[in-house]
This record gives sequence, structure tokens and C-alpha cells, in this order.
Amino acid sequence: MNFTVPLNLPVVLLPPLCFGALIAGVSLFVYMYIVYRKPLYGSILFAGILALIFVGSETLLLYVGSIRLNITTGRFFHITEQLSGVYYLTVLPFLLQQFLKVTPKWRVFNHYLIIISAVLSTIIFIAALVQPDLFISLTEHQPTWQTLQVNYARGKEGILYQIRDTLLGIYMIYSFICIIYDLRKREDREYVIYLGIAIFSGFLGALIDILYVYLEFYIDFISFNFSRFSLGITLLIAVMMAGTMKQFILSAKKLEIVHQKLVYSENRFRCLVNGTDDIVLTSDTNFNLISANTAALKQFGIEKEKLGEINIVELFDCSRNKDKVASQILKEKLDNFLASSSSLCIKGMLLDKYGEFAYEYNMIFEKVILDERMEIIIHASRTNVKVVSEYIVSESMCLVMNNQVLNVEEICSRLTVNLTKFMPVHKINTIKIGLREVIINAIEHGNLSISFEEKTKLTLSDQYVSHIINLQKKPEFRDKKVTIEYKLKTDSVEYCITDDGEGFNYREILAELNDKNDNDMLAHGRGLIMTLNIFDNVSFNEKGNSVTLIKNFGQV
Repeated sequence: MNFTVPLNLPVVLLPPLCFGALIAGVSLFVYMYIVYRKPLYGSILFAGILALIFVGSETLLLYVGSIRLNITTGRFFHITEQLSGVYYLTVLPFLLQQFLKVTPKWRVFNHYLIIISAVLSTIIFIAALVQPDLFISLTEHQPTWQTLQVNYARGKEGILYQIRDTLLGIYMIYSFICIIYDLRKREDREYVIYLGIAIFSGFLGALIDILYVYLEFYIDFISFNFSRFSLGITLLIAVMMAGTMKQFILSAKKLEIVHQKLVYSENRFRCLVNGTDDIVLTSDTNFNLISANTAALKQFGIEKEKLGEINIVELFDCSRNKDKVASQILKEKLDNFLASSSSLCIKGMLLDKYGEFAYEYNMIFEKVILDERMEIIIHASRTNVKVVSEYIVSESMCLVMNNQVLNVEEICSRLTVNLTKFMPVHKINTIKIGLREVIINAIEHGNLSISFEEKTKLTLSDQYVSHIINLQKKPEFRDKKVTIEYKLKTDSVEYCITDDGEGFNYREILAELNDKNDNDMLAHGRGLIMTLNIFDNVSFNEKGNSVTLIKNFGQV
């Protein structure tokens, strides 16, 4: 056929060049969306795929319909091209939702607009397939099909085509209004400007092509008869991708700066942790060690490679003495800590690397989340009251405590805290052990009426602490107290521990203890014998519910 305006090289080359550029951009954002799963990248990818369909169909329309003059196949690509444009009604608000912030109310409105647009696009799409003549006619040609070679295979546009174009125009105006409003509110305006330029490019290309359908001339006064929308939509995707990539690079640079600061902070923190004399440990929720600072490794004589084989409980003095009661009390405190939302502050006797001596530490346990996993940070510092105790000449106090065995260790620490002026630390620790035995006995045997045989069974079955906690709640026991009177003088320290129980025949018990062999004493008798060996004077009242313990400093 002889056309008044035949195809020329720019018209033929432009769509495939745009198609190639879109393939490169879409491939990049396929990768970015798969790796990062960000809705922003998904929205650009969605727009890019529609642009690929539109420009690809335009390329095939020119080759099959205009060059090879195949009207039927060319008409198919014309319909496919324009149907892809229908879903830009959904893409535009979707892009705005990801790029802009505006206001919360606007985001809600725009969210519903996306849903409405998706439904509307689908209705137009289905109607165009069912009644093609309402969109792109299969039988009627465009008025210029015999004069303009580029329009040879194109069908006449119907009412649905006009509705789509009208809606696209409205949506683009809506987009510009949102962008302008958002520009006034944001600091990172350059990012939004990219979106504005992108939408303007697509809008301009679409406007020129739409007006050409009705005016039969291009308002840009460029003589070449090519699809302005193909070029505009390619620029739209390219500019959005450029803006997003620039933002991605800027974010990467910011992350690198943050990373450098974190590395610096981490190194600084590591120096501080390893430079302190305090013990710093981390463990899992089973209290198996994960890491330890230099002071901890030195204190406990632990090799870094074997940290995971050690449980925090093994570092306490009670593990050396195989004191099952003290071990159960410690484990109960740790279990309560795990179940609570607060940190745990306790005083603990920690062993040295030889396992011979124990030293008192103020310990803080805190839970932290690292990589979605809970870990425990343990900070322990040696108790130091020498400054105050050096000035003490005498001291006395009276404590009245309930039956909480979990608090006994803290009470004993307070009752021995000022002995450092008068005796060495390892002797103070021995007095503390004796005090703990007596106070626990006052709670369990005196106030809670637990027999020696019952305690033995509970201790050996690891049910000791839970049983005491249950007894404390009973009406007959919950109001009973233990009174501790403490007197410190320059030559001795005296403790008087009195419970609210019925007392016991201490003469008979002491006689029985002397008759039993060591194996029989392991469950309970050892504590009383230990107390007799620690203190210089141990005396009971007649009722047997009060004991006075005296330690003379001259005999230390």
C-alpha cells in the first residue's frame, strides 16, 4: 500500500530501544524486590512490568501491523497495549502510597483508592475482553489507517477507552496535587521531585497521544508519528528507578556511617569491658556461659574455648560445698528472674580460679534480645565497705524478717558487712555461712515446722524451695517472723536469732548428732555441727526457739 506518511527510522527504532531500557530496569528491581521485599520496590516493579507490556506491544504492533501489514495480529497487540494502560489507574495511587507521607488520613483515603482503582481496572479489562468494540474495535479502523502507516493495524477507540483516558487524566492531576502537598512537608524533597518528574513525563506523553486521537495532530509539533506515551512511560520508570537508586545509595552510605560508628562503639565497649576489674559475663537462658571479659577469665581460670561447658551456678561457692539448699535457693532466684520483666540484683559468693576461696560480689542479671534471641548479661563487682568499716567502733541493730528463704543471703551479707575491720574475708565468709544455716533452720524447722526427715527428702528431691514457698502461703505460717539481733563490738560480734515456732529439745538433738556418723549428717546435721565449729559460743534458750552466736575477734 502507498501511505501518505510512511514509517521512518526514528519511529521504528524508538519503541524497541525503550523496551530494552525497561528490561534492564525491571530486571534490577526484580532482584531488589526479591532481596529486600520492600513494597516500594514492588510498586516500581509493578509499574515497570506494565510499561514492558505496553512498549513491547507497541514494538510488535509496529513490526507486525505496520511493517508486515497484518491487521488481525496487529490489532491484538494494539488491544494488549491499551489494556496494560488500564492498570495504571491502580499503579499511580500505589506508587504514591509508597513514595509519599502526606498525612495519616490521606494514607487511609489513598489505600481505599487503590482498592477501588484495582476493582475499576479489572471491570474495564473484563468488559474490553467481552465487548472489544467498547474499548478497541476489532472491525473498525482508525480514520487515518490508510494514510498513516503507523496506524494501519490500529482499531477505532470506543467509550471504555475514553473513560480510561479521562480517569488517567484525573489520577495524574490527583498525583501532582499530592506530590506538591508532600513537598511542603518533607525535608528529603529531592526524592519526591524524582517522582514528580517521572509522573509528569508519563502524563505529558499520555496527554499528547490522547489529544492526537481527538485532534488528529500532535500538540508538540514534532512531525514524527511515534507513541509519545511509550517514551513518556519509559521515562517515568527510568526516573523513578533513578530516584530510588539514588535514595538506595544514600541509605547505603548512611548505613555505612552508622556501621562505622557501631564498630567504633563496639571496640570502645570491648575496651571498657575488658579494661575493668569487674566481672562481665553473658549466658543463654539456661545460664550456660557464652562470653566473659578478661577479669572473669582471670578470676575463674576459664579458657575461652570452654566457656560453653560451664553453667553460672558452678561459679558459686554453694557448688563447691555441694550445698543443695543454697543451690536450690539460687536456682529459684534465677528462675524467678527469667519469669519476670525486671533485672535481678543479688549478693553472691563466687569462687576463685583454684576453687579454694570465695569472695562476695554484688551481682546484676539483665535480659537482652540479640538477633531475636534472649541472652543474659551478668555484671559482678566485689563488695567494698572498708572505708566505712574502718571507722566503726560498735554497731547494733534488730531485723525482723518473714519466711522468705530467698532473702536470707542478703540478710547475712548485711549482718557481716562491717566485720572487715576485725577479720579477714575468708573468715567473714565462714561466719556468713553459719548465720545462713541458723536463719534457714529458724524458718524451716521453727516457723514452718519442717522436720529433719522431711527436709532431707525435699532437699534430695530438689523440692525444698518450692515446698517452703507453698507453706509460706498457709494461714498458720504466713504471719510468723524471724527476729535477728546483732551487736558488733571491738572484741566480738553477737547474733541472737529467734523464731516464732514451738522450739526444740536442742540437748537431745546435739546428743544424737554426736552419735551419728558423717554419712548420716550430710542431709541436715552438718549445718548445726558447722555452726558449733564456726562460733566460739553457741547457746539456746530453754524453749529452744532462740539461739545466740558469739564470735570473739581475739580468737580469729
